[in-house]
Amino acid sequence: MKEKGYDTVGFAIPENMFFHDMNHMNETDPFARIRLDRLNTYAERSVSSTGIHVYGLVDISRIPTYVKDGKLKLDKAFYQKNPHNNLELYFGAITSRFAVFTGNVIRDADINDCTDAMLLTLDKDMRKKEKLKYSEKRDGSDKELFDIVANLRKQKNEEKFSRLYDKGDISGYGSHSEADCTLCAMIAFRTGADPEMIDTVFRSSALMRDKWERDDYRESTIEKGIEACHGTFHRSKMEHPDFIRFNLLTGEPYMVVPLLAEYVRKNLRYLLVRDNGKQGLLKYVYEGGVYKLYADDMFKGCIKKFIEDYDAELVKIGQINEAYQHIITDLNKDNRHSSLPTTDSYGSA
Repeated sequence: MKEKGYDTVGFAIPENMFFHDMNHMNETDPFARIRLDRLNTYAERSVSSTGIHVYGLVDISRIPTYVKDGKLKLDKAFYQKNPHNNLELYFGAITSRFAVFTGNVIRDADINDCTDAMLLTLDKDMRKKEKLKYSEKRDGSDKELFDIVANLRKQKNEEKFSRLYDKGDISGYGSHSEADCTLCAMIAFRTGADPEMIDTVFRSSALMRDKWERDDYRESTIEKGIEACHGTFHRSKMEHPDFIRFNLLTGEPYMVVPLLAEYVRKNLRYLLVRDNGKQGLLKYVYEGGVYKLYADDMFKGCIKKFIEDYDAELVKIGQINEAYQHIITDLNKDNRHSSLPTTDSYGSA
């Protein structure tokens, strides 16, 4: 390539390789960082240094194709060159493309097999029309990363987060390191004390730099970020009973009634006794060393207490009644009997 003014090596893409071109972006771009981490193979700056070239191995038999004039072609559902996101993707033996090595390394890794990552890239980044039914299972860590960042953007300190995460703006901080620690603390609030996930989110930010690759710096900064939360994280990351779940979009807690009933069975010591004479149901709750007879409302009060211990605002009488019905129907499905001929079902022993 010297005759054209470039000190590079040109080659036709071999059959078992792909060439991924990210135009008009660099390795600090959050969009590019996510995709570089997804592929985990050799990457370098383009000839003009205004883009990124990624090279890797791929199992061509798994790539969506069709045959035209005796030759394999990339399925028409996908772009080779997507005009909407500045990405290009070419496969040896499927797409005709000449590429060059520049040696201007971004990620000095082996040229690794990226077949699964390529299928995900086709699906997410190169599809001409959005899939009507998208499988989140194929999204892997990208989906989790997206959810964390999306939720961080909804918090009251969203503007502060955006300046650090999107723009890498460290004005107002004593040093770049202080800004790094602040972003880690924000991320930790959403991830909990999870160093691996904090690292993943940080790497997709505009603050990402070579210093982060130093184990001592990265680990100490993440640790300081976690410590800055003083043990207080988003409610979904704090200790909570099994019957509590969290809305994926809003992060707000809610109850799952069957799980609430199961939680009562495991954590309340009680007996259910069939009163054959009156065709009724007697409920005994262990209290002060003995089993005491409880009326319906008293037993429901025990269920209510489990909810109140977590968050009184989640108490809903309808759900308490529903959980109660789940529990008392245990008599119909549990054939165990105690030494008392009328005792049919138990709570926690």
